[in-house]
Amino acid sequence: MSLVLETPEAVSSAPKTARKHAGALNLRNVSKTYQVDGKPLKVLQNINLVVEPGEFVTLVGSSGCGKSTILRLIVGLDTECQGEILLDGAPITEPGLERSIVFQEHRLLPWLTVSQNIALGLDASRLSPAERERTVREHIELVGLSGFEKAFPRQLSGGMAQRAAIARSLVTQPEILLLDEPLAALDSLTRLHLQQELLRIWSREKVTMVMVTHDVEEAVFLSDKVVVLAPRPGRIRKEIAIDLPHPRNRVDPAFGALRQAVIEELTH
Repeated sequence: MSLVLETPEAVSSAPKTARKHAGALNLRNVSKTYQVDGKPLKVLQNINLVVEPGEFVTLVGSSGCGKSTILRLIVGLDTECQGEILLDGAPITEPGLERSIVFQEHRLLPWLTVSQNIALGLDASRLSPAERERTVREHIELVGLSGFEKAFPRQLSGGMAQRAAIARSLVTQPEILLLDEPLAALDSLTRLHLQQELLRIWSREKVTMVMVTHDVEEAVFLSDKVVVLAPRPGRIRKEIAIDLPHPRNRVDPAFGALRQAVIEELTH
């Protein structure tokens, strides 16, 4: 029987490791076609999107509209597409440490501890053992898991496991963090708490974030900009600026109006 540990209180101190600058992302006329049973299936068509350094942008749209495909192209897990994807003006042609991704499932290795799982992100780095240990410790502190360094994934709640996955993605100090429905598998209360934690981490790390979600309220609560995608082939229907200050109030009429604007675009 596994032991589920309670989520610790959020910490107040930020990592001391110097962070790279936030990345600027530019998608120019990006289209993507898969071959299904020998026939072409177009999933993206002429995607044009600019993400400013340090911006939090969320993609929303119906299932199958290409949201996750866009993230895979940005991170370099898939490099076959038409058009250009530029990071700081340079084309993305393969995976790189300047881009990192968090998936819906935490994907922690069950035989490794929290510290060991997070340290995996540094396998390609040139840090000394002491620097590696310090960096892992700082990121464990960042996500509020101090005291759970030696815990195994089976001993963590779902929210804590996802915190560890976020720390593993940030430990390389990426310019851009991509989030593919990172909170979708969590219960509603944990999800609300992790939304606040994502904002805290984003504020501390000054990293550019691009997230995919099906939750419109979550998108409005977190984002600087919500990008609504039309169904297959995926196209940008509209970009909606979320010009509300943080912390945001979900019952504020202005919040409700922006949420309704996103919903109307999705159901148009």
